[in-house]
Amino acid sequence: MEHEQRESLWRQAEGLPVRMLRYVTNWAFMNAADLVVTMAGYGTLLDAIRLRKRILVIPREGPSAEQRLRAEAFSRLGLVQVIRPEQFSPASDLAKAILDNLDAGPLTSVPLSMDGLTQAIHHMRSLLQPDTVQPRSRAVGITRCRRGDEADSSRLSSIICFR
Repeated sequence: MEHEQRESLWRQAEGLPVRMLRYVTNWAFMNAADLVVTMAGYGTLLDAIRLRKRILVIPREGPSAEQRLRAEAFSRLGLVQVIRPEQFSPASDLAKAILDNLDAGPLTSVPLSMDGLTQAIHHMRSLLQPDTVQPRSRAVGITRCRRGDEADSSRLSSIICFR
């Protein structure tokens, strides 16, 4: 958001029971919020979803379509409401979207698996303990052979044969 736009919002919020922050580094602020109004940054969206917050997304228009595409994908899942910057006129459209989201209350369900770390650990364990997944092959011998051009004796490698 451009400096002038941010200053204008801060002036309009004076005297209202609203706290506006450019960014947060502590989840406590986001956890205390009734509504998160944000661009469509990946980390911010996932943090707000993990905290089951209502999210009003205003995706950045450039330099790439990344935020717009992410916002649309999350909107299709019912996780966010997207407002494009061109929808800010009249300003009452933005105000209505904020009030509608506040009235709707927190998200009750999230159609995303948010336990990626647990799943990654499970998959790593299955790779490290292959006996639980599939029987091991038995190595029966090692031999030397030529790879590639037979005239090149420097290209030797070991081969393990499995049964």
